[in-house]
Amino acid sequence: MLFLLGIIPIGICALLGWHLLFGKDVQSFAYRIRMEHRLREMRKEKVRPPWLEKLDRSLCVVLPGAFSSELFLGGSVFLFFVSFITGLRSFSLIVSVFLGILIASVPFLFLYLRLEKLRKRGSREGELLLSEFLRQYRISERNIYQTLERLVEEGKKTRVTNKLLFRLLLELRDTGNPERMRKAAEEFAYALGTNWGRMLSYNIYLAAAKGSDISVAAEDILIQLRDARNLEEERKRMNSESFRMTTFMVPITYVLTVFMASACLDIRIGTFLYNQICTAEGLLFLLLIIFLFILNQTVLSLVSNQKFDY
Repeated sequence: MLFLLGIIPIGICALLGWHLLFGKDVQSFAYRIRMEHRLREMRKEKVRPPWLEKLDRSLCVVLPGAFSSELFLGGSVFLFFVSFITGLRSFSLIVSVFLGILIASVPFLFLYLRLEKLRKRGSREGELLLSEFLRQYRISERNIYQTLERLVEEGKKTRVTNKLLFRLLLELRDTGNPERMRKAAEEFAYALGTNWGRMLSYNIYLAAAKGSDISVAAEDILIQLRDARNLEEERKRMNSESFRMTTFMVPITYVLTVFMASACLDIRIGTFLYNQICTAEGLLFLLLIIFLFILNQTVLSLVSNQKFDY
């Protein structure tokens, strides 16, 4: 017992001495092992294909945090198989495959329409955003972080771009890595999808990563946006009528067709709806009508409601 009582303090002193002499070397060795392990894990990560990264960006803009790209693709595949199996009961194999592709493409079409709608709304905030950006940039003595903070706090009239700027500010403050800053700026530019958005995001990146003065570049963007305003108003007057006619006339025409068939051809409305929904030919034509209507809306949206840009 006395031997143990004597050896314990000696052991403690020995361990303390070893720690004082070699503790830093052991910590450095352990840190190096952790870093090598982390680098190996990073090398194992697969590079995502460009189309999948684009889908990730689109979902992050339209439905932030709601769906991952894998879940979105899985849901689309599920819709394809459900439509395909259901179609086999009434249609041939080729028609069932076509029907499955048609139904599975609806989520992608919705995602594209929603993304373009947000881009158009955000693009029309460009002139106001640049004016306020220049004002706050000068008040903040060319401090880009304070400028973005002031824009987020006072951006009540720029709701779409305000959310994008808030996300960009969080990314810039979260990292000092120029590469991550560049990617955050690219996310902002992708969400807007405009030339002035790409120019502004690149200048914000330069101001955040290198401390460059971007006031002259921002003024040039604002001047070009003011010149584009006149062209945008003229295009809007020319194409607004066709969009309204398609939006309202197609559903009204379909409803009138049902009543005309009932009145002139002596077909009851219940019989007409049964033939339209519960028969193979009627269901196929109804799905084609709906799909072509959505496709027509998409084309007209691209033509008549273009983004405000230069």
